[in-house]
Amino acid sequence: MDSPLAANIPVVLITGFGPFRSILNNPSWQVAKALKNYREWNCPIHIILEEVDVTYDHVSMKIPEYWLKYNPTLVIHIGVAAGTTAIHIERCAFNHDYCHEDNNGTLPED
Repeated sequence: MDSPLAANIPVVLITGFGPFRSILNNPSWQVAKALKNYREWNCPIHIILEEVDVTYDHVSMKIPEYWLKYNPTLVIHIGVAAGTTAIHIERCAFNHDYCHEDNNGTLPED
C-alpha cells in the first residue's frame, strides 16, 4: 500500500496532552482519539495521533520532530483551558509568560 504522502492524501496531525496534575485522563487526548475515530470525514485523509507529555522539554523537542516526520497538511494541537465552557480556537500559541509548572516541576523563564 502506498504511503499517504506517495498517494497525495492529506496528512492531519492531531495532538492531545497526557495526564497533568490531578487530570489523569486528559480531555484533550480523549478529544484527539475521538477525532481519529470520527467516521463522517467526507474526504480521504490520513490522521496521525500523538499524545504529548505535559512537560516543556518534551513539547519543545517533540512538536518540531512531528512536523518534520509527518510533513502534515493540517495540524490540530488540542489543549484544555480551565474554566471554559466552549471550544476556543487559538490562532497563536501561548509560548511565553509561563505561570504554571509542568509535570517535572519546571517553569521556563522568558
